[in-house]
Amino acid sequence: MNSGLPVLFLILAAMCIGGMIRMMSLRRILKRDHPSVFARVSGSNVQMANDISFSRFLLSGAYTNSVGPVLRKKLDAMRVFVFAYLLAFAAAIVGLITT
Repeated sequence: MNSGLPVLFLILAAMCIGGMIRMMSLRRILKRDHPSVFARVSGSNVQMANDISFSRFLLSGAYTNSVGPVLRKKLDAMRVFVFAYLLAFAAAIVGLITT
């Protein structure tokens, strides 16, 4: 097994935990400061549907005209973080396949 893969998986685990904490924080801020946007994004009572809707909202960049500049910067940073996580995850999968 490639010696770099365990390190990559540890990084992915830390990124996953940090990302979930940050995502919960952003949802709380969005709910508190922009309740109409939050209601539009999470209209379902099913948690999984809410998570998918919020992820779609975040990755599409639909928030740019709906929120203030401070929250927009935080959402932009989270969007970059999600893409970085997906890139690291893809690298881990490729590493597993090629070893």
